[in-house]
Amino acid sequence: MHILTEESRYQEIAKAPETPGNVLSAVPGEQTLSEVSVPPCKIMLNCSGRLLEPHTIHLWMSERMIRRQKKYTMNRKLIQVAITALSALLLFSCAHSETLIIDGDVAREMENRVNLSTIDPYSDRRGNTVSNIRNGGEILLEGESLHIVQRMVFDDKTTLNYLQSLPVEHLDNYYTHYSFIAEVNGAMVASKEEAIYMLESTGYPSVLHLDTFITEPITDRKATSFQFFDGIGYYSDLTGNVYQIDPVSLIEQQLLFEAGRLLSIDEQRIYTIREQGSSDYIDIYDRRELKRISRVTGGPFTDPQISGSYLFYRSGGNVIRASLNDPEIRDKASVLRADEYAIYGECMVIATEEGGLYASKLDGTCITRLSTDRASSLHMAEDLVFYRNGFDMGSWYAIRLSTGHRFAVCGETMTDGGNHFTELDQNESITAQSFFGGFLSTLQPGNPFPGNTPAIEPGLPLFVDLRVKKPEFFAFHDTYSLPQDVGLIVTITNREEAVGRYTDNTLAYRTDTVLSLYRLTSPRPVLTLTQPGLPPIELKHGGGDRYGVPASWHTKALEIINLVQFPSS
Repeated sequence: MHILTEESRYQEIAKAPETPGNVLSAVPGEQTLSEVSVPPCKIMLNCSGRLLEPHTIHLWMSERMIRRQKKYTMNRKLIQVAITALSALLLFSCAHSETLIIDGDVAREMENRVNLSTIDPYSDRRGNTVSNIRNGGEILLEGESLHIVQRMVFDDKTTLNYLQSLPVEHLDNYYTHYSFIAEVNGAMVASKEEAIYMLESTGYPSVLHLDTFITEPITDRKATSFQFFDGIGYYSDLTGNVYQIDPVSLIEQQLLFEAGRLLSIDEQRIYTIREQGSSDYIDIYDRRELKRISRVTGGPFTDPQISGSYLFYRSGGNVIRASLNDPEIRDKASVLRADEYAIYGECMVIATEEGGLYASKLDGTCITRLSTDRASSLHMAEDLVFYRNGFDMGSWYAIRLSTGHRFAVCGETMTDGGNHFTELDQNESITAQSFFGGFLSTLQPGNPFPGNTPAIEPGLPLFVDLRVKKPEFFAFHDTYSLPQDVGLIVTITNREEAVGRYTDNTLAYRTDTVLSLYRLTSPRPVLTLTQPGLPPIELKHGGGDRYGVPASWHTKALEIINLVQFPSS
């Protein structure tokens, strides 16, 4: 039997064919495939810790078996197929020691099934979206008009929320005229006939008349939830009773008795939730018979939302997706750790704990980073994602999903996302390239001070992104004026870290971002900081999905700024 030592493990990895997907970063000095430190459990091992490869399995065959092979003139290709199948079988029998990442037709079939069954087929029959109401109800799209809640902060720290509106086509126009409507304090639920319906912060379902700017309650009961479906309002009161109310005649009808907080409603079902911490449960009622037909347990359910035949909620920092048809089937809806999430159509947007805004399909595939902003109050409407930007005093920003264009909804856009790193203009970049190009070509990656933070001499740093074909230069705030003032260079590169294998036997990677600090007097780095990337998704339907999404470099850049003492001006 072939016992795999630590050294031989690396040798086996190095034997992998150098296909485009198997060669790691070509940036000088970065790890090659033979240098990657892959945990032993991520390699194709059997339950005894032995490598399962065709040439190893041949060692298992006795000479008698080989003679029998010759005797019956079995085709070598058939044997190789059998060996490959045996390897795969043994691999799956050791699932506890291998990260299973699904590939090929199976992945595509699973993606299609999940994406189709998680889309809300009734979204156009609701008022505001379930996600928008859940995240504060501060954005409401009505035809071609956008209603948005703005916040004014006074010197004594008191705030005033007020409603503005504008045509959607005027978004991203510096000269856009916003109409002030009225002071509001609540979540916008729907709009109908020159009126906006909302759940006020006082707890009353109310209506704001756009012709008189008067807000008044539409019922004398306080509500824990308020939604619209097919132009009719539905709410749950403090005792858990669920009512429907005609927004014009204000005629009410009780539907459910002590059922809990209204979670969602559609053509066939009513969903309610009892929030009791670890004992949370969700009841599903037949809308016509008004009888409970099933229950989902296993809480707590933080930020729960029904979308299609699935329940989405947050738990332990992750967005979880649970099948309503079989609640035992639940898994992570994304590899991202979420502070907030929003769903619209077949798209899910997540604001991560580390900062940054990402979009994906509802099954977690096709992750795209939208911005590095610290986002909150996520809202979605048609092709737009709205959020409050924590790097710009909580101002509203929007991103158009079809183009990726990002802009402030009102006022000037902070182009750097509030991190205060500004890319040099074209002329400055040309000058910087000619000034520092020779030095950049001599750099030797690596960290001579592992585990320690060396003393860093004062100097003005210039950040250089080497991940693009033509280096891009960034300065912190307005500190840069001439290249002669620069005393430190910080390079930005990516490094792929192998974390497992796909079922097609290609490696899966996590793409880390590495910042290396250099003095201009030495090609060796003084310090390197690594920002781990996001892990690759478990479903792979294309070659590019093999690599996880890199995280923003700004966080580590700010750490370097804090270590550097700028010379006094």
